[in-house]
Amino acid sequence: MVQDVVKSGGGALNADRCEKEIFTKIANLVGDRASTEKKFNEILSQYRTDILPDIVEGFNEYSETEKTRLSLVNELFCGLHLIDGLAHQANVTLSVWEGMIFGGDRVGSLRLGWMHGTAGESGTVRLIRTVCKAVQERGCEKSGKPVQFRTFLLSKNKTDYVPLVPFKGNRINVTFHNAAGVYFLYEDLLEFSREIQHENKLVSAVFEDLNVRQFLAGCRALGLICKFVTEPLWRALSKKEHVLEMNVRYRELVSKLREWQTDGMKCVRGEVCLFTDIEVHAGPVIEKLTEQSSSEFDELTGQAVELILASLVKVCCRMLADHLEHGRYDEVSEELYSRLESAPKTNVSCERDFGIFDNLLRVKTRATGIALEGMIMFKENRSWQWLSSLDSEKKSEVLSIARASVKDQRAVFCERMGTIREARLQAMRDKKQQKIQKEAKDIGTKEQLTVELGKYGGLWDSEEDIDEQLNSLETSARINAVVAQLKFRRFVIGMKNENGIFNISKAGKKLSLEELTNNLKSVVCRSIGMAAMLQEERDYSSAPLELVAEEKAQFLKEAATQHVKARDAGRKKGGLCQFRIPQIRRPEQLLGKIVKHAFDEAGNKVWYRGTVVSMRQESGSCIFKIKYDGFRKMWWFDLWKDYLDKYLELVSVIAEDIVGKKIEHMYVCSEDGTECWWPGRVVRANGREQFIVEYEEEENDDESAGVFEYPLLDDYAQNELRILS
Repeated sequence: MVQDVVKSGGGALNADRCEKEIFTKIANLVGDRASTEKKFNEILSQYRTDILPDIVEGFNEYSETEKTRLSLVNELFCGLHLIDGLAHQANVTLSVWEGMIFGGDRVGSLRLGWMHGTAGESGTVRLIRTVCKAVQERGCEKSGKPVQFRTFLLSKNKTDYVPLVPFKGNRINVTFHNAAGVYFLYEDLLEFSREIQHENKLVSAVFEDLNVRQFLAGCRALGLICKFVTEPLWRALSKKEHVLEMNVRYRELVSKLREWQTDGMKCVRGEVCLFTDIEVHAGPVIEKLTEQSSSEFDELTGQAVELILASLVKVCCRMLADHLEHGRYDEVSEELYSRLESAPKTNVSCERDFGIFDNLLRVKTRATGIALEGMIMFKENRSWQWLSSLDSEKKSEVLSIARASVKDQRAVFCERMGTIREARLQAMRDKKQQKIQKEAKDIGTKEQLTVELGKYGGLWDSEEDIDEQLNSLETSARINAVVAQLKFRRFVIGMKNENGIFNISKAGKKLSLEELTNNLKSVVCRSIGMAAMLQEERDYSSAPLELVAEEKAQFLKEAATQHVKARDAGRKKGGLCQFRIPQIRRPEQLLGKIVKHAFDEAGNKVWYRGTVVSMRQESGSCIFKIKYDGFRKMWWFDLWKDYLDKYLELVSVIAEDIVGKKIEHMYVCSEDGTECWWPGRVVRANGREQFIVEYEEEENDDESAGVFEYPLLDDYAQNELRILS
């Protein structure tokens, strides 16, 4: 695809070279890491690698390290998409919280016979969305009442201030912002919708959801997060500063979220501040959000806030792993810092282009894709200003060339659209075929389970029936009968496998007949009592504290796991890890590295391979002892200076370089985050990536010694392993 874009203009060989040079200058990308974007980045990176030998003089004579650095493309994460990710996670978390409180009950507008919930949407977010459709001036044209609502506010001697924005055209932070507006307008919305609830279904749904105080508490929680988290974060992203200056802010964000999730009442009372240099905007909305209510409602809000904040920690640790501690952009070289000088913090300019494109699609419904692209490029490239600066003769020449190229441009566009269309059709055919195969497989499975069930007297629908049927069967057939009953209820009837109740094994071991029978009885009792439970009037309050604590702990556990996974994946994208070559940022990181050291001999650089085995401080500088391959004697040099002067290079490491060697392996203390180095010896390789390590016993620590298995080559590439012999 990239090559098609490069070659689409045609032209002479020198023009082709100029176009390639443009692509070699693309060093930084900012995006949301969507699957399509990842694929594009891979294609672009590969294309740049392919054309570098044609553009960079003497490229093939460079070392693998230098080649990798030149071909590397920095992939930065858009800060605004972080806010969008926080909104998505908040919605998911509110669904979990509401499930803790209501179970499977239909509450609010879902009790109306005609109302159906949207998959993945919490009741709180449904309330926010329907309120905006009902009273926001750009809401529902058919059932909305924006003019009537403003008139209602004026009739109550209030300002007609409605702090809501339309969902259309506002993607980032819209859920948080509108949640604050709904809570601010709650009393007026409730009175207004009560008076006209029978006029249409939209207002009726709004009225029903407004009467669920858990949804209102959810709106307040989202509004508080808007004022204390997402809005200050957005203003920080808008500051004109280096993109890596956000590293400190991102760490502070994660730290504050971890702190606040332990006590949500601080947020409810408005006693928190994310960034000291960014003030929280005062106004009637935040005054309403932090206004003291009943202790019960404040605690309900605090519970929602804590659960949401704990889940946001997970999102931040996953999305911001490259910018947090030990991430890809945590400590960068001066060269990389300079390369990132022009990189923006967000891709808001690209989002604006898509906004313009969306508006043009609505305004110019008959325009072709190439025409719409031309309009956007004409505006963004300031083509009119450039044409105006030309003299009349040059302008006529340029316009003539443009008119003459129309036919060729349309031909290329049509060819590209044909390729895309064929790819889409093929994908659709493949998807349809997979669907047919899946449906056929499901039908076969259900038929097989139905036949299997018939062998054991049909569906058992009570505890008495279960006991009676089991007693009538031979001992060897009882387990198969119970398994058939469980599978039929799960795969044919479609009951949910909550807490693994339909599983026939646990932790790799098959369940006993007694355990399977108890599970089946609990399933039967649950299905019998479900209808009666739905009819019960329940006194809904807050979620059980033990469930909330368990869910918060799970969020924080997932945050740690996802952070490490995303951080390591980002660091491997640095380009050098594929060669097992670490990126050195500080002198002390040279210790334990395998290197090539150059000396000037007869006017030429002669390289010697060796291992940096020791380090000492001398006159404020680090002096290193190096052992060269094939020499028994060792020498001391200022290797950091040689590294900066290109007289020292790190080389690729393989398994043979570390097996049998003495090492020091870095660990991070879980209590205070300090780094410690454990001495040991690599016994042998266990497969391609894993190595058996025998650690030495440290003084007063019998538990430190032992034999363990680790991926040492990855640890070496991440400066977490030193080779000392």
